[in-house]
Amino acid sequence: MVCGGKWLWSGRIFILTKLLRPNGSRSVSSYDIPHFLSMSGIWELPFGKGKKYFNQHAIASRLLGNWQMNGVVQLRSGQPYNLAVSGDVANIGNSVPWWNYARPNLVGNPQPSHPTAKQWFNPAAFAVPSFSYGNFGRNVLRTPSVADADFSVFKNFLVTESKVISFRAEFFNVSTFKITVRLIV
Repeated sequence: MVCGGKWLWSGRIFILTKLLRPNGSRSVSSYDIPHFLSMSGIWELPFGKGKKYFNQHAIASRLLGNWQMNGVVQLRSGQPYNLAVSGDVANIGNSVPWWNYARPNLVGNPQPSHPTAKQWFNPAAFAVPSFSYGNFGRNVLRTPSVADADFSVFKNFLVTESKVISFRAEFFNVSTFKITVRLIV
């Protein structure tokens, strides 16, 4: 059996210096994931020739021997995201339709009392600014944390001493689910 794992703890800050208000643009970067845990394991089953079980049984050794199970589990915090207001709400003459430079004004608590997959932030906490850029910061909100598991099973059939036929079954996102609990560190 072989097991491995790693935990990444990081923080990335990004400043948009070419905007009209750089002080309001300092925030965590859009790809900031402060916690990332990855674990993996490989287990060669103890059946077949040269193994603990069914070592002397030819048929059982061929059927049950040379199996391997593998798994990968990844847990990570959510990524930050930004809210934007479309249009030229600050009245600066923006004529580029896809460039949303303004953010909403914060008028309430952006965190809902019971977050769900459909409502991760409180939309009633925001208002469209008028003749301003908005007072809500960049990348203040985060997506839910993510957990993912992959699993695979391999079987090697020995044809001759130097020839092997492999059977592989791989299952991705076996237990993908979103964690609706905030990680607070």
